[in-house]
Amino acid sequence: MMTLTTRPWDRWEDYGAGMYEHLIPLRAGKVRDSIRLLSDPGHFSETAREMIREWPEAARHNLNLPSGRRSWIGQASCCYCHGATSEETCHAWGRLANGTQRRANQVADQITDEYDRGVLGAEALFGL
Repeated sequence: MMTLTTRPWDRWEDYGAGMYEHLIPLRAGKVRDSIRLLSDPGHFSETAREMIREWPEAARHNLNLPSGRRSWIGQASCCYCHGATSEETCHAWGRLANGTQRRANQVADQITDEYDRGVLGAEALFGL
């Protein structure tokens, strides 16, 4: 069962990593890297799991909200993996074929399910 657990924004690891920066123009290399990550279900799922373990404050905040969980997993994974901003990841998402988007959403759903069951995160690693 999901409980609303908000965390102060200045403790979010994704914020510290620059995920919410607004860069104009977008960095084409970061968009390409995001396309590659989101198009590779195996790499995406491994990266998402590692990101959640390494960014526990951001994960607790974003994965305990009632919506936006899929988006956050994709955006945070791209930021964690190669430093893409949320805007760059959104731009990459728009370039993916529908089938690729569906597969990426399936990965994000699997990751949120694992998180909800306590398989991921600091709680699973350290018994918190």
